[in-house]
Amino acid sequence: MSFGSLFADDYLDRSAERFEASYTSLKAPPKHWSPSQLKTLSRCERAYWFDYRLDVPRTGSRATEIGSRVHAVLEAHLKGEIDLSDPNCAYVQDSLAGHEHSADVSTARIIEIARAGLKHLPAPKVPGDELHIEADFSGQLSVDGTPVRCFADIFNARDTERPEIDDHKTASSTRYLLDGDALSRDLQVVTYAAAVLELYAEAGLPVPESVKVRHIVYLTKSPGSPEPAYAVLTPEQILDVYTGTIEPLVRRSRVVLDAEHPRDVTPSWGACGDYGGCPHRERCEALRRLANPEPTDNGDADMSIKDKLRAKLAER
Repeated sequence: MSFGSLFADDYLDRSAERFEASYTSLKAPPKHWSPSQLKTLSRCERAYWFDYRLDVPRTGSRATEIGSRVHAVLEAHLKGEIDLSDPNCAYVQDSLAGHEHSADVSTARIIEIARAGLKHLPAPKVPGDELHIEADFSGQLSVDGTPVRCFADIFNARDTERPEIDDHKTASSTRYLLDGDALSRDLQVVTYAAAVLELYAEAGLPVPESVKVRHIVYLTKSPGSPEPAYAVLTPEQILDVYTGTIEPLVRRSRVVLDAEHPRDVTPSWGACGDYGGCPHRERCEALRRLANPEPTDNGDADMSIKDKLRAKLAER
């Protein structure tokens, strides 16, 4: 296929027809909610609908696969299965089951990326202590009967009066990293913190004065780990974000998932390029073409990328 034909009218028409056929068979909405779901919803409701209603295989990116492998190494270290501080650390092969050949990065490189953040990690778990790796908070919270499903990378309750939540983040650069202020409103860590408060209440423990949350970042292109961003959240702050943002988003998600076709869900065109680009962009372009088959004279500011490229090709 030539570059020109990719943006030809007949190609876009065929894409629209092909995509339209996929909307006749939808999967059931999830019976739980998660912070990652809500983050997608808050960026773009249509992308959220595509992710959780469209019954087509989802493919992970290379960056996602690298992140999964780094997480697996860190989990093994914190559980005491390997010692990242040992320069001759030989990684336990079973810990990378399912990840070893899914990205073109050697295990040695994965260990190098993970080791960069070693200085920020708590000491590995020992029998009987309160360091919880991949802490399962599923069902700890619910909104209108819909339970949460989430796992915190590290829940450190060694000091029960000052619990901490650590979240591993892999990134190619520091461009999208959150600072402490943004972290205090982050849907993921606030959900974890709310789950900690609920856990304490269920156990009959005094409510902690605060929950410390951190993002521990592992750079993948040039291994390194900047000083973690952190926020110390009071119960009042946690409750404010949970009731003011998280609960309304969960309720909104139910409304969005009730839609039977993506055209009934409003897109956020400004989010198309976020985090390397939305995987559903071509579907949205096809829907936009079906809704507006004739070009409109609104100037370059309102033209999509494909419209602009088509216009350039037409000038040749």
